[in-house]
Amino acid sequence: MFKNIFNKLPLGVPLKSPSQIHSRTFFRNLGLRFQSTTIKHAQPPKPPTGIKKLIHQYGYSALGIYLGLSLIDLPICFLVVHSAGEDVIREYQDKFMKFIGYKKEIENVNIDASTTKSDTETEEKSSTLVTEFALAYAIHKSLIFIRLPITAAITPAVVKYLQSKGFKVGKLAASQVAEVVKKTASKKL
Repeated sequence: MFKNIFNKLPLGVPLKSPSQIHSRTFFRNLGLRFQSTTIKHAQPPKPPTGIKKLIHQYGYSALGIYLGLSLIDLPICFLVVHSAGEDVIREYQDKFMKFIGYKKEIENVNIDASTTKSDTETEEKSSTLVTEFALAYAIHKSLIFIRLPITAAITPAVVKYLQSKGFKVGKLAASQVAEVVKKTASKKL
């Protein structure tokens, strides 16, 4: 009974055995395509933008300048957030914790004699510092639109200055590479 069904499918592909259904050649012979193999027109790669473009032009010295600006920016952001005051930060922290459902409104809580006021203050201070750092980091990350143009403006001058002092930083032009190779080859001879 099954032999007659599998001998010829409606598409007209003869089968020798039912196990051929699971083979790859069966589906190729059917003319069905299970994966798209359409040829996309070759598009030229997009030119790099942002920090990648600076690294492409000036080498890793651009990344160093960017990270240096970040090392200056993050502590400044932390000082600004810290200067807002511990009480203000704790107030916003509690509002946020209640908003996400982490803390519930506490009413008429009896404090045990074993817990002292200084223990709870220490826990609150440490969590406030973590919150302050998290806020400072968020502000720091949002200021990329300021750090990147400053990096783009400073990098050419810094690279040129370092190259004039004898450092081999930045991308060298082909003529500069040839000069360096000649100098090192003449020193070895």
